[in-house]
Amino acid sequence: MSEFTLQALNIALGSIAFEREALLLRIEAVSADVQDQELLSEQVLLIEQALGEFRDAYKALRGDSNGYPAYETVVAEGIRSAQEFFKR
Repeated sequence: MSEFTLQALNIALGSIAFEREALLLRIEAVSADVQDQELLSEQVLLIEQALGEFRDAYKALRGDSNGYPAYETVVAEGIRSAQEFFKR
């Protein structure tokens, strides 16, 4: 596996969290048929798995560093950004 920088992981986590929230908002907003709903839900699960993989790498690389925010903060910011963007 290639080595990621903390900056790259930070950006990836925020982007992935944004995408997950966008999908959840889409599921919530549209009256999709059951097949579409299942497809979107599967995508959310795949995104959550990716978040978990990147979470472990981010936390390990970040350690006790104060230079980058905690994992939970990065994800919360991605979620907040998606909510603001899609609820205009």
